[in-house]
Amino acid sequence: MGHRLSILTFAMVGLVICSGSKAAEIDGWGNVINPDGDCTFEVDDGTVTIRLPKTKHDLWYGGADEKTRFNSPRVLQEVEGNFVATVRVTALWRAGIAGGGYNGAGLVVWDSEKQYLRHERNRFVNRSSGPDGLSYTTPLYDQNNRRVFYNSTADDFFKDNSTWLRIARYDSIVVASMSHDGRTWTRTGVLTTEFSNSVQVGIHATNSTGRAFAVLYDQFSVTSD
Repeated sequence: MGHRLSILTFAMVGLVICSGSKAAEIDGWGNVINPDGDCTFEVDDGTVTIRLPKTKHDLWYGGADEKTRFNSPRVLQEVEGNFVATVRVTALWRAGIAGGGYNGAGLVVWDSEKQYLRHERNRFVNRSSGPDGLSYTTPLYDQNNRRVFYNSTADDFFKDNSTWLRIARYDSIVVASMSHDGRTWTRTGVLTTEFSNSVQVGIHATNSTGRAFAVLYDQFSVTSD
């Protein structure tokens, strides 16, 4: 119980990176990308916590405001060829957001604004979801301003506050999986992509709830396969 509480309160911060105007790198994780300069990245003992303010931060071509389509905070490293990326995300997911909104956090494979893949834990509320909200069972793959791949929504897919996420790339094939405990994995998508040999891989977070949002990432790894 004590370990879970320490994760949810995000205690014991060792290093805080605030500004998006200065180049910053987190050892073992990658380069910090903070487009609006208003998110913080807290690094401590193998964990990274990203804190987003209540203003909108997205990673989606379809946003009404061009300025917030790709202003999601990220930490990315360059990876060539096949790989397996894994992370655990922990947050207080906003299931009962008044007036709607979206929280998402997890892994991302980034080529450009024209091609990227998000594999994330998420929760959103809209007119059809009801007050408790719904979740996408990702991955979400966007290409040339079109959503090429996505799964259905569910009201009970995730459990508790933590979820393990994994992306495995085998040439043009990407396999996405998730786990409730880091041991037993459920495959959530197998898709064909058009990524180049060299891509950016790492973590991201999105927020359109009108409230601040914080995510703790740990057990992160990217290995060649």
